[in-house]
Amino acid sequence: MTFSWTQRQFVGGALCLDFANTVFYANDAERRGDRLRHASDIASWLEAACRFGAAGCYAPMLAVAADAFDVAAVADMLTLRQAVDDLFRAVAIEHAPSSLAMRRVLFELGSALSQTEIATGPDGLFPTLAASRPQTPVTARAAIAHSAIALSASPLSGRLKTCPNCSWIFVDRSRNASRLWCDMLTCGNRAKARRYHEVHREPAKT
Repeated sequence: MTFSWTQRQFVGGALCLDFANTVFYANDAERRGDRLRHASDIASWLEAACRFGAAGCYAPMLAVAADAFDVAAVADMLTLRQAVDDLFRAVAIEHAPSSLAMRRVLFELGSALSQTEIATGPDGLFPTLAASRPQTPVTARAAIAHSAIALSASPLSGRLKTCPNCSWIFVDRSRNASRLWCDMLTCGNRAKARRYHEVHREPAKT
């Protein structure tokens, strides 16, 4: 059974970040979880990314059916996801981005050039599906890779943060860059409840 996606899973602020955030508690080995284990999970996520607005202009490249993902294609998606995570998790903590991760992202975009055309949108140039070309795992990876390249070149890369609860990466678009949690209604409230119980915990009896 595939995971039932909601808007809650698309709070990163960019397609590439939402893709990386399919792993939760990435910095906690004991609680780490992964929403993308099978081809059906990936196809379900791609459809949800379009439905909940995270895909934006990349949507035409993401309508890939589960049966298009063989074992190698699933592995390639997960390798790209790790590269995106490595790239932006470093940026979020003000470390130098990984050159290896960036090379992987560029490779994924370059591998799809023959299947894409260049379009112009409000945020500049972006790849879109070439006429009469089908969506494939390659075009899906190219869309995510271009999202990562666009974000890395954007001033928004200076507003990247990691959630102190679930470790998701997100763009802080708040006016004074004061956003702390990926989502206040979930991680924020959980942290508040945890702090409340810690403060009001009954002292241990001696």
